[in-house]
Parts: sequence; C-alpha cells; structure tokens
Amino acid sequence: MKQHTNHTTIAAVVLVGCGPSVDIWTAADKGNIEAVKQHIAAGTDLDAKMQGGHTPLLYATLSGHREIDGRLEEYALVQLDVLRSF
Repeated sequence: MKQHTNHTTIAAVVLVGCGPSVDIWTAADKGNIEAVKQHIAAGTDLDAKMQGGHTPLLYATLSGHREIDGRLEEYALVQLDVLRSF
C-alpha cells in the first residue's frame, strides 16, 4: 500500500508541474489544442489582450483554427452565463 501511495504522490507532483508549454496566444495562433486545454484548466485569463488588443480567440479565428476558436467561444459563453447568474 505504501508503494502505491508514493507513486500516486509522485504522479500528482509531476502533473502539477506540467503547465502549458507555450503562452495562450501562441497556442491559439498555432492550433495547439492541448496547450489551450491546459490553459483553460489552469485558469488562464482567456480574455487577456496582447499589445494591440488581440485576444487568444482572435488569434485562433484569424489563423483558421476552428476547434480552438470554438472551445474559447464556448468557455466565454459559460463565463458570461455565470456572471449573469449574479
């Protein structure tokens, strides 16, 4: 049992240390859906703007990454629903 607990602890530590490997704008621009999912899970501010006011959604849309822009739009709509519930 002790060995199983140690493996679980090690796995948890490794997973916590595995944050997104690239910033959200690069992930959206390059179509890196896994990094975008990691940013969403990590609570990254998906409305954050780069210089010039560009959001990750704009980068994904302009680059033609429909799966990513759909995921970001879905997240934004959920957040809007949460805000409206107050």
